[in-house]
Amino acid sequence: MTVKRLTATAVAAVLGILPWTPPAPAAPAGEVRLAGSAGSEMDAPMRNPSRARKAWFRRTYTRMKAYAPWFNERLDWYAKAWAYQDLYAVYSDSREDGSRMRYVLRDASGRRLYIPWGCDGGTCPQYAADPGDPGFRRMWIRTAVRKLRAGYIGLYVDDANFAMYTSDGNGRRIAPVDPRTGRAMRPQDWRRYVSDFLVSIRRAFPKVEIVHNAPWWMAPLSDPLRRRATRAADWVMVEHAFSDAGLTGGDGSVSFTAYMRHMDALHRMEKRLVVHGEGGPADARELLLAGYLMISDGGDLLSSSRGAGPGAIWDGYQTDLGEARGHRYRWRGVWRRDFARGTALLSDPDSPSRSLPIRGRRLNGDPVSAVTLGDREGVTVLRD
Repeated sequence: MTVKRLTATAVAAVLGILPWTPPAPAAPAGEVRLAGSAGSEMDAPMRNPSRARKAWFRRTYTRMKAYAPWFNERLDWYAKAWAYQDLYAVYSDSREDGSRMRYVLRDASGRRLYIPWGCDGGTCPQYAADPGDPGFRRMWIRTAVRKLRAGYIGLYVDDANFAMYTSDGNGRRIAPVDPRTGRAMRPQDWRRYVSDFLVSIRRAFPKVEIVHNAPWWMAPLSDPLRRRATRAADWVMVEHAFSDAGLTGGDGSVSFTAYMRHMDALHRMEKRLVVHGEGGPADARELLLAGYLMISDGGDLLSSSRGAGPGAIWDGYQTDLGEARGHRYRWRGVWRRDFARGTALLSDPDSPSRSLPIRGRRLNGDPVSAVTLGDREGVTVLRD
């Protein structure tokens, strides 16, 4: 039997029947717009929801990362979901059929390599596939076609990594052998393979939204391969926003200043951002919110691992400060941005404690005439 290969042009033709939604219209920069994630925490709330609950989901979440096929039956009432697909993962249970195992990268001793995440007892849940393999790319696109046919608005491409994240079963980083050269894969070749792969996904799916989860520090936007790949995305996920322990104060390459300039540069490339944080303790939520408000242009989304799910949404994640009165600026040693209905303040890592005169109300309603900010903290003050 002859198997016909699915070209990018053929895929585009298949997907031509899908409705295309242009990027969401800009909202006021001070309005928080949420991105949800339909993980296990959504099982109960999204199982047999009432008409009112369905309307609540549509009203609350501007977009949602979802997992096929579980989410498929919910697409008829929530149509703004991105189908999740990892860029180069081959899941461990693929061993059962073996069809994908031939694409897995190996070390110099011939041992299969993994993506260093969730490793335990000498194994990890995801093998690391070769992003430069044409066969793997074709298989990846065929899988995406099947998902998108169900009605997803786009693809959430995870691990769009511009650094070689491959390891042994204990999570120890190991460079793979490049199947095209027989030698250790070079970092510049990995970047080229990833960039080419992401561009091929864009070409295959020109009419759907594409999200890249691409850690910002792995390659700067000044890298031509990174810029080329970024142009192939509609949205860019910014993980661990502002809570990333590697961020510093000052003006260095991994400072808060550089971090926000990177997001400004993505905006200049007409990319929308999904600003994601852990959102655990109250101070972490305040930090995430203030950071989001510092960079928001009205088209971005906020995503939080905690405090953003049904029945437990923190009030701060439903803030609407209205139109921005300008860009962020330095004020009394912290970052400040003013809006029609309030002000966001953000302090750098390792900042000394400062008392800052500002009148208004905290998000919990408490009136204030001053707030205190120290090491890596954020606060939002509502104008009376």
